[in-house]
Amino acid sequence: MALGAGARLALSGITQTYAGKTIAPPGGQVALSSSAGNISLAAGSVIDISGQEQAGSFSLSAPKGTATLAATLTGTVASATGTHASLNFDIGRLDDGGASAYGYLKAVGGAQDFGLRLRQGDLVVGAGENLHAHTFNLSADTGGLTVAGTLDVSGTPPGAITLAAGDKVRLTSSAQLLAGVNTDNQRGGRVFIESVDRDDDGVSGITVDSSAVLAVRGGRVNDPAKTAGDQTRYLADGDTVTENGTRYFAGAIHLRALRNGDG
Repeated sequence: MALGAGARLALSGITQTYAGKTIAPPGGQVALSSSAGNISLAAGSVIDISGQEQAGSFSLSAPKGTATLAATLTGTVASATGTHASLNFDIGRLDDGGASAYGYLKAVGGAQDFGLRLRQGDLVVGAGENLHAHTFNLSADTGGLTVAGTLDVSGTPPGAITLAAGDKVRLTSSAQLLAGVNTDNQRGGRVFIESVDRDDDGVSGITVDSSAVLAVRGGRVNDPAKTAGDQTRYLADGDTVTENGTRYFAGAIHLRALRNGDG
């Protein structure tokens, strides 16, 4: 499948006025799929899923091939309180380790949901990358996954980060997984990391280097309850932690990996 130079897929939500009432439809949905081959989005082509209150979605599936992501993707949301675009990629191979897909994420100004699955090869979030979404789902089926940059799902409420690899997952010393929040009475976000040697090559494990940051703490507990019973029900929404005498709602970090040895 190919989108040639000069091609344009225009699915932006265009604001219209009917009988004195302004309507702002969401951006459209683009789904490109090649079950057995490659997908090429040539330089000079444009895909537009932008919207006023809600951007659209873009998905690309080439599970047995590769993808050339050179088209211009426009998917911003005009409203400061609007919903960002959703982007999802399922690709057999990407020689750039995912950089071109991250370029699309940055082009739309962050995403509601961002998913990138590589069936073969390694995924890398390079040092200096600063990526924003409400949820990240990054997966390298038979390769490794290295994070040296920033994955940011902080907000109100914060989101979730999922990292999964058939081989090793490594967070370098410059990695930052940001899923916390400073807003009172908000629970922290979630981080899930998995390495389970899916290809049975004996390579797996999770490494978190010194100085890597995993931030999932929630907001300060500012309990308006007037009675002990009300307070119990109020705090049932999440666990809390105490730092320097101040109580905060907690987030969650889950690690799943094969055990080495018999111990």
